Amino acid sequence: MFFSLFFLLALPTGISFGTVYIVSDSGGDFTIIQDALNVAVAGDTILVREKVTPYIEELQFPNSGDSVNGYITLMAYEGEHPIIDGTGLDGGSSWPQGLIKIVNKNYIRIIGFEIRN
Repeated sequence: MFFSLFFLLALPTGISFGTVYIVSDSGGDFTIIQDALNVAVAGDTILVREKVTPYIEELQFPNSGDSVNGYITLMAYEGEHPIIDGTGLDGGSSWPQGLIKIVNKNYIRIIGFEIRN
């Protein structure tokens, strides 16, 4: 009985856990969202803290998540509502244009942001 239970508990579950990065004005791993996106790989989560002023950035996902290791998740820190604002940004001079660019990437999640202008 013990051997059977141990064997079942020792089987791989297929669940992997990536790195969690924090973007914050202070005390985080990064102060700019794009810097965190540049290092994130499949299974990683980027938690973005709310700050007094919006994050004024054009974002591009350079990497994909995958079906084995999971999504790259960009999400608001629990209980907070960060803003990504395009005021004053031109959206880029080449295709694709936009505030958040996801081109030929898969397994990407963006959760809990106000995106404006």
